[in-house]
Amino acid sequence: MKKLETLKSNMVLYSATLDTLKLSEFLIDEIAELSDFLKKNTILSKEIKDKEDLKSLKLFIVKNKEALINGIYEYSLEEIKELNDNLNFRNSQDGKLILEIEDWVLKMRRVHAIVIEKLELFVTRSLTEPTKLLIGGIVKNENVLNKVVDFFEKQSPPVRPNYKLEIE
Repeated sequence: MKKLETLKSNMVLYSATLDTLKLSEFLIDEIAELSDFLKKNTILSKEIKDKEDLKSLKLFIVKNKEALINGIYEYSLEEIKELNDNLNFRNSQDGKLILEIEDWVLKMRRVHAIVIEKLELFVTRSLTEPTKLLIGGIVKNENVLNKVVDFFEKQSPPVRPNYKLEIE
């Protein structure tokens, strides 16, 4: 069991929301409580698809600065900055690759649960190098190790996997 925990230590074993492109539900609720006018504006819950959407959202926030009391205006600007960072990330080469890896990882976790569920494997990306794809776990013998590698290679990974497989 210690061997398995050691393998897991440098891996992202959860699905991370890497590119949220809308205001948080918390902030939307806080703004909606301030007035019916603010509550009814659809820009607050709209997914931001590009810089124009972001500009429209920021303009709405700035125009309604006086109504956004108790730190909500400042908090809104912080979230808008995060949205901008997320848009930049999503459109960057690394961002696109990381999102592709994350999608593949999620798909493989579902497939793995059905096809090879009896093995203690994990499919993820590296915590320290997010463009690295990692497949790790403990297998019974060399034959099973080769079958696992062959299985994942046939799944068209977006980057060459780095296998962290160990034989019991």
